[in-house]
Amino acid sequence: MPYTDVAIHYSPTGDIITMLVLLVFAVMIYESLFVSMDENFKLFKQAMVSIFMACIFNIAFFYLTKLDREHIFALYATRACYNLALVTTMYIFIMYLLNLVGIDDKSTRNFKLIVRVAAVLLSILLVATHFTHFGFYRDMSTGLWSRSGYLNAFVIAYALSVFGMGYILIRYSERMILQVSIMMLTCVGLSLITVIIDNIDVANEYLAFSYLLPMIGVIVMIHSRPYNLTTGAMSEEAFGDFSAQAYKNGTVIDYYSIEFMISTGNHDIPMEVGRALYKFERACLKHGVLFNLRPRLYVAAVYHDKMTEADTQKIDHWIKVILKEYYNKFKIDYKIQIYRGVDYIYELRQIINYLDLRAARMKCNEIFLATPEDVKELARTKYIAGELKKLAAEENLDNEHVLVYCQPVKNVKSGRFDSAEALARMTLPETALISPDKFIPVAERINVIHSLTKIILNKTCKEIRKLMDEGYEFDRVSVNVSVSEFKIDTFLSDITGIIEKNNVPYDKIALEITESTNDADYDFILEVVGKLRKLGVRIYLDDFGTGYSNFDRILSLGIDVVKFDRSLLLAWDKDRAVKVTLRHFSAAFRDLNYKLLFEGIETDEHEGLCFSCGADYLQGYRFSKPVPIEEYRNYLTKR
Repeated sequence: MPYTDVAIHYSPTGDIITMLVLLVFAVMIYESLFVSMDENFKLFKQAMVSIFMACIFNIAFFYLTKLDREHIFALYATRACYNLALVTTMYIFIMYLLNLVGIDDKSTRNFKLIVRVAAVLLSILLVATHFTHFGFYRDMSTGLWSRSGYLNAFVIAYALSVFGMGYILIRYSERMILQVSIMMLTCVGLSLITVIIDNIDVANEYLAFSYLLPMIGVIVMIHSRPYNLTTGAMSEEAFGDFSAQAYKNGTVIDYYSIEFMISTGNHDIPMEVGRALYKFERACLKHGVLFNLRPRLYVAAVYHDKMTEADTQKIDHWIKVILKEYYNKFKIDYKIQIYRGVDYIYELRQIINYLDLRAARMKCNEIFLATPEDVKELARTKYIAGELKKLAAEENLDNEHVLVYCQPVKNVKSGRFDSAEALARMTLPETALISPDKFIPVAERINVIHSLTKIILNKTCKEIRKLMDEGYEFDRVSVNVSVSEFKIDTFLSDITGIIEKNNVPYDKIALEITESTNDADYDFILEVVGKLRKLGVRIYLDDFGTGYSNFDRILSLGIDVVKFDRSLLLAWDKDRAVKVTLRHFSAAFRDLNYKLLFEGIETDEHEGLCFSCGADYLQGYRFSKPVPIEEYRNYLTKR
């Protein structure tokens, strides 16, 4: 039967269904976060376009065959374009799989080269079928259109593509989770069965649809970002895609953060509150999206330029009035932060870090409305975080951007400033001198605090060595260490290595640690502290009295010096309980032979109170502000 007679049996149903599914995908993708918009997803969209064009060319080809007049060039062109569109889809899908499994560069280059060469050769064969008769062609002697049996250039192209996809999925299955590998192989298998059946029929009604099957599996299993069915919120991954795209496009966003302060035993908010969030999303966020960044933390991201005054007032009314009504009903504490006009949030971790830093300084049921200066601080925090990551990557213990200051500590017994606390400062290309409260919490959040500690310790040790060589008399200089650092496998060797490299006696160094509320931390701390104390390093307990304290755990750590926080002095006259507590713990620690250090001494009255509590050391502006560590020698005497 002449090939063009197949048009009698052809129905556009398969191609139209395929086009409709692609249009549904397009609607979901357009300005939607249903799918993750990573770099690999660009290939997915290109494949969608190729399949859509293949459907158009296939419909056009078969309707051209029904015309009274024979359009030879148009028939060749539409058939060639149809085949080329499908070959292009195969090529794109293989490239997608190679990116997905992430094989090493050399293997990727070799495989991609083979695929490209094969795609070019097969494309030439598909276009040249008029001359080769290896596929769709017109027999010039009879004038009939024919196809060279079931083995032709397109069948070979399809077989090679299926083999390539199967090889990647099986050969590198360990690089994909099992469920995804099974789904992909199933889709490719079903696609192959559909092609075989369709190829027997010759009309190719469902050929393009067979290419769509693996893509449906991809978008469902790999790129989907489902909505929370109670709140209407999208996932944290979706927020990452949203923020990255907004940053790339320079889009200005308003952020509304709502964090519910529920005990850790509860994983999420009650359903009634979740439904309230959904009402908020429906009523107030017609120009934005609600995200659930983690249990109990919700962030609404709204397009700033699309907001009217009425839109803003509606959101403010919900936050300030309606949410308070829910609080009165369910008694769930919350913290709300509002940032308007932000265009420099570029990743999920950045916004979570900043929200957590701000929330730590807020009271429950408080609404924080960021000023323009606060928004600038958000940008500075982003900049500081980026610079800290660079600092950690460089591993330069003499990094010029980290400065070491110190605050001399007065020895009550001798009256000399024979010890000091090393304090970090930073100076960056785009900022002036930065105080530690601006960058230390950020360094802890992004897990680069240990790199910072090593730099401070190294610079402190260098100055100690100079002071010793110049003959100055002093006991030690203390360096602050985060509790989280004790969990690092190399922590002990890093600390001892820096001290030994600078040829500094261990007893010239003290480490200040803050008590943790996490019992698990002490398994790491106890062992390391014991080894450091055997070497001669002194251990200070910093900020005692600022919160929860476990007296038994403090005793088990083997602390040398207990450092009372300045907040106790400030509350001395205002709170009788503080006065009783301070005297009680001071007496207890003295009886146990701990040394007592009081910080935050600013007045003669403060100094007198500390004397009455049996202080061994005093630290504060009453004696000296923090000074560059090089100036510590001004407080010392030589032998």
